[in-house]
Amino acid sequence: MRRSHLSFVLVSFILAAASPSTTRAQWAASAQIGAARFWGGSAERGSENRSFRPYRPTVFGVGVERADAKVGWGLRLYYAGSSLALEGPDALAVVKGVLKVYGAVPEASVRVAPIGNGGQLRAYAGPAAEIWSLGDGVSHFRVGVEAAVGLMVPLGRRLSGAIRVGATVIPTSPFGREDLDPAFDPRALWRREVGASLQYRL
Repeated sequence: MRRSHLSFVLVSFILAAASPSTTRAQWAASAQIGAARFWGGSAERGSENRSFRPYRPTVFGVGVERADAKVGWGLRLYYAGSSLALEGPDALAVVKGVLKVYGAVPEASVRVAPIGNGGQLRAYAGPAAEIWSLGDGVSHFRVGVEAAVGLMVPLGRRLSGAIRVGATVIPTSPFGREDLDPAFDPRALWRREVGASLQYRL
């Protein structure tokens, strides 16, 4: 995704969130769990067939949001412990539990459409700030952007559940050149995530 496209998405959400609404906003807290898949991170020099990348972690998160029926603002914090994979077209080698990521996403949300009796489809976007711990005291701070859509369904007067699908791009690899085998170069890291959450309105 080009930088101009990312800027357009963020500006659109900011303008939508700044528009007036007649519905009273409410605070809500949430707990989340998700599964992530990665692309990029590194690439073998002279070939794009093999790469080192994080491998299929489970992501745990908490969040707080202030939203009305139309727009909202929130903050999500998340953590994942990941394996490191050397992946090619015909083989996969995995070293377990060597990566950790700690992240925060301040995000804006916009209601896309009402669904059924009290449900709604919402879109989310915001900058992602992450600390990647590679072990042996090595860690890197990275910044990217995240976008997602979520289907929210009421489960009671204050409780609701949501299924969310999103993508994140970190333009700078979580690996420094010094972290990789000399035959590999750092690349932008792409992440796709599918998750579920429970939200409690305060």
